[in-house]
Amino acid sequence: MGFFDDRPEPEPEPVPVPAVPKDLPVWVGPPKRCLPALLDERLVVFRTDDLMFLIHDIRVYSVGLTFEALLFSRLEEKGFGITPWERRRRPLRPGEIDRSDEKMRFGVELADGRSWTTLDDVDSQTGEEHDKPDRLGGPEEPDGPIVMARSGSGGDGEWSMKYWMWPLPPSGPLTFVADWPSRGIAEARVSIDADLIVAKATEAEVF
Repeated sequence: MGFFDDRPEPEPEPVPVPAVPKDLPVWVGPPKRCLPALLDERLVVFRTDDLMFLIHDIRVYSVGLTFEALLFSRLEEKGFGITPWERRRRPLRPGEIDRSDEKMRFGVELADGRSWTTLDDVDSQTGEEHDKPDRLGGPEEPDGPIVMARSGSGGDGEWSMKYWMWPLPPSGPLTFVADWPSRGIAEARVSIDADLIVAKATEAEVF
């Protein structure tokens, strides 16, 4: 007789039926099971002796794109949280210093004049985010562009934030804009031909 032969098999536990995941609206994030096409571009928005801000890692999906905003600094930077350009989404805590006037500003402009900036959706007095019932899952398709921060990190002179942008941009220049008034950096722009992005979208592979 084998070692396990005199031990009864346990009764199997019922397997729960998995819930059917809700299909999220296309503007919420990259489509599932879609391999994006990579766009080999590095777009420097501004560069000084101490600072460089650029856009890279552009990944194009069938309905939108992701990109990474990256800032390098030679200076000692403290108190900005995740990045120097993301807005505060909550009221100040007791003893916390308000550095909103020192913030860098960042935005995107489409060829048809529509735009998005890091100043959007945040109350200038409280720092709280405005209600956006249609942005994250409402039944009504919102006006684009929707640009949503997905993940970020920062510190020791380097900050990055990855964004999802919906929909694909219209023909013409897709422009990234930034300034940093407290650092003496005037409005700076860099553009890419949106037709390159739209052409890449046809290479995205949906499984």
